[in-house]
Amino acid sequence: MSSYKHRRTTNPATAFPSSLADGEIAVNTANRQLAVGDPLASGAPLPLIAVRVFSTAGQYAIGDYVVQAGQLYRAKAAVSPGAFNAANWDAVTAPDVTKAYVDAGDAAVTTAFQNADALKAPLASPAFSGTPTAPTPPLADLTTKLATAAYVNYNNIIANNVDLNTIVTPGLYACSGTGNNPNEPTGAGQWYLIVWGYGTDPNHLVQLAISLLPDASVYTRTKVAGTWRPWVAIGVGAATVAEYLANSAPTKTVTPGAAWGAAALVMLADAATVTPDLSLGINFQWTIAAAGRTIANPINGKPGQTGIIYLIFGAGTSITTWGSNFKFPGGVKPTSTSNGIDMLSYAVGGSGTTVWCSYQSDLK
Repeated sequence: MSSYKHRRTTNPATAFPSSLADGEIAVNTANRQLAVGDPLASGAPLPLIAVRVFSTAGQYAIGDYVVQAGQLYRAKAAVSPGAFNAANWDAVTAPDVTKAYVDAGDAAVTTAFQNADALKAPLASPAFSGTPTAPTPPLADLTTKLATAAYVNYNNIIANNVDLNTIVTPGLYACSGTGNNPNEPTGAGQWYLIVWGYGTDPNHLVQLAISLLPDASVYTRTKVAGTWRPWVAIGVGAATVAEYLANSAPTKTVTPGAAWGAAALVMLADAATVTPDLSLGINFQWTIAAAGRTIANPINGKPGQTGIIYLIFGAGTSITTWGSNFKFPGGVKPTSTSNGIDMLSYAVGGSGTTVWCSYQSDLK
């Protein structure tokens, strides 16, 4: 075990001897200082207590602390022996943790550190500027990691003939090829496909398919316990007049424009025999130009279809023959009004061929 020597000095002008033995402790009772011989500096005294009682005989370096009349001071610069001059000292009234006391040689280093520190964002509620970047987490990541633009806008291109049943990784996909993909909503088309997952479980998923066609049809389906359920249309665009009349898009929305467009009058061209094509419209008008005309059985009627046929008769014109599928009250065929307007209201029966009729003559 090492033994330590110590010595005492009472000279207030000189805190310690200029040289101490390695590890030797020196006490200056006049200045209330304690030092130890520094083995790394050839025994130069290393102060252990930095605060001294001010002495008029003392020599002080910048940064030295003294107590004068119960107040703690710090030397602004080197202070020569003499009376206490407050101009040479900074009063320390609280723990001095905000003021940086550095030698001139350290100023550049300190400034560099302060400038670098000013560029750092705080850990709590940082406000970034410029273009900060971060790692992009995997699409199935449901943690609190930062969601980058690449994560939010992730888009995969699906090649032709890729079975949509195999797309089980959550994300946004584009089926934009000209070929078909098995298990598409309608068997053909180009789609945006969105996949949501229940965590990372590939056996419980939701797919949303949005058509790239102008009608922007939307379909959805779920995968439950590993089994895909059928596609369900949830928004398949607006039906055109032709689709409405043909009932070829039963899941599409009927707009007022399509409904009124389908209700517009369809003109029947006059001829000796006229065959109404009920697939072309709902309401019809026929201007009869001669006597003895025949109206044949309508074609392409849809069960439940209803409408009106307006019959415009000139002088001496008439309809004398009706197709057998036209059914009137009591089985009596109507007599047309010469030089007048008659109206035939019809409803197509369940067979699609029988036409139940109500006839009104000479409308004025």
